[in-house]
Amino acid sequence: MIGVRKQVLKQPGLLTMDTVVDSKDPNCYAVITEWESKQHLNAWLKSDLCKDVSERLKTVLKRPTKHRQFREAEEDIFLL
Repeated sequence: MIGVRKQVLKQPGLLTMDTVVDSKDPNCYAVITEWESKQHLNAWLKSDLCKDVSERLKTVLKRPTKHRQFREAEEDIFLL
């Protein structure tokens, strides 16, 4: 999957990509990406590479992958 990550990082409009793991469940990961625009994200989600990555992940994951979209908060919120 390291080679796949390198390919994903080259996608048009991708600004950042981070992988995090749940501190209480080491089997639970999240990949957080930031895109220049919603159009770039949608193009990625429709791409053959995205579909290929999703298929590869199905073979090693216990649960299906989920996609959720977030946007920047309009107000500053401080979490403790």
